[in-house]
Amino acid sequence: MGVSLAALRVGVLRAALRFGAAPHPPTPWARVREWVGASHCANAHPSHASRGWLFTYFAVAVVFWLYSAVGLAQQKSEEVPSKVHIDHADRLEFIKNVESVRKLIGEVRMHQDTTTIFCDSAYQYVDRNFVEAYSNIRIISGRVTITGDKLQYDANTKTADIFGNVVLYDGSTYLYTPHLQYEVNTHVGKYFERGKIVNANDSLISKHATYNTDTRWAEFRGDVRLYSPDYKVNTDALDYNTDTQEANFSTKTRIFNDSSDIVCDRGTYYTSQRRGSLHGRVIMQDKEYVIQGDSVYFSKLDNIGEAFRNVHVLSKDSNVHIFGQYAKIDDFHKYTYVTRKAYTMYKIEKDTLYITADTLLAKQDSLKKRYIYAYHKAKLYKKDFQAIADTLLYHRDDSVFYFIESPVLWSENNQITGKNIIVYLKNKQLDSITITQKGFIVQQEDSVKYNQLKGRLIQVKLKENKIQRMFVSGNSESLYYVFKENNTLSGMNYILCSEADFYFEDNRPSTIKFFNQPDGTFYPPKQITRENAILKDFKWYSQLRPCKKDIISP
Repeated sequence: MGVSLAALRVGVLRAALRFGAAPHPPTPWARVREWVGASHCANAHPSHASRGWLFTYFAVAVVFWLYSAVGLAQQKSEEVPSKVHIDHADRLEFIKNVESVRKLIGEVRMHQDTTTIFCDSAYQYVDRNFVEAYSNIRIISGRVTITGDKLQYDANTKTADIFGNVVLYDGSTYLYTPHLQYEVNTHVGKYFERGKIVNANDSLISKHATYNTDTRWAEFRGDVRLYSPDYKVNTDALDYNTDTQEANFSTKTRIFNDSSDIVCDRGTYYTSQRRGSLHGRVIMQDKEYVIQGDSVYFSKLDNIGEAFRNVHVLSKDSNVHIFGQYAKIDDFHKYTYVTRKAYTMYKIEKDTLYITADTLLAKQDSLKKRYIYAYHKAKLYKKDFQAIADTLLYHRDDSVFYFIESPVLWSENNQITGKNIIVYLKNKQLDSITITQKGFIVQQEDSVKYNQLKGRLIQVKLKENKIQRMFVSGNSESLYYVFKENNTLSGMNYILCSEADFYFEDNRPSTIKFFNQPDGTFYPPKQITRENAILKDFKWYSQLRPCKKDIISP
């Protein structure tokens, strides 16, 4: 009507003021009673008072009628939905039975507000504000177009049920299903039988789904399958955004292709960016590795994966296991980086090699040679030998260990120290050891007797984990005990020379060759003292010798 409620209220107040009403009447009807009473005032002219009362009463009545009419009109517009209007039909029939029905045939076009319906034929139930349409169904609502074979449209709730070969298109995404329920007001579509959504390069299939064409979020439930160019995803609950191509899954999920397989409890996968963030107990595997962790991030574009908490990395080809609390796998540069309580296990025939350090790095070079680097506080455990060092490098293909900075190595009752130590394995057992700079070998006879050997360079040859030969070059200094055939102590030899060559039997020196003016002293048992039985810089590190428990529980 073009008149607002606020304007009517102002009109009532102005009318009341014009005829002498109090500026703040408690209610309009109280104001009328005051005007009626004023007409009987002793000083008022009867005819003037009567005309004023009638005019005032009429004005107030009209104002309140208009007020009520506008309010009812507004309430009616909010509660009563609009009707479906017929725009075109080749033929129109009226069927009067229990209710009024219009039958429309041939190129039918109808609309309700901004929603337009096309079909070949339709029944319009006028009283119920309901439409049934058949054949070549097409609904256009905003940027959404829906096609199908049959339509049931409730114009009161603006809910459309489309059946048979249903296709929904919103400008970027196609939805296919045998039955779709679409709510025009909320722009939400639902299917209850198996359906499919196709977006860009992704296809998603499920038993049930809800798709909001405004937010572009689709909720898939029941035997969900996502197909993207790089991976397939199988799960029971998945939410997918057709704009960002973000897939969120909240139940047991498998992500796989021809070369890799991932299982997790929940996570997010961006199909266009080829990256994901997975949680729960995550297991990833490809042709080379199996990676486990409580959380895993991976990027197919960068060929990078990261695992967090309770990490386990297995190299399939070499059966090397690496554990820790954080791991980074760079498939392009061919390395695996593990830290935070990191340790590795490597099966060597009937034995197992264990290594731990603050950081472990497994790497493959351009020649496909494989290495394990252990940085800071490195420890090694194998049944036949143990070691500690600041840094450890293991050439897996050559079976060579490099112990760098303050290394200590133990094999049976032998302790070896030096600036750097190189250990060579042959047939999976200790074969030879090279100690460079400040080499010191200690062999324990008992709790108080120690055979000792010092030199700038020491080379040790072993067989079946027993020392066969030791060669010392540069400032050779040796101290060893001599025993009689009955195993009683004969004395102690101290030799100083530039070079020495020791041969062993039963893990004891049997033949010794000294070169370049050796100088030595033999001490009978009674002359052996605490002072002359120890070479300078002698230290016994038995308390540092690692055991298996020190490795796997760092």
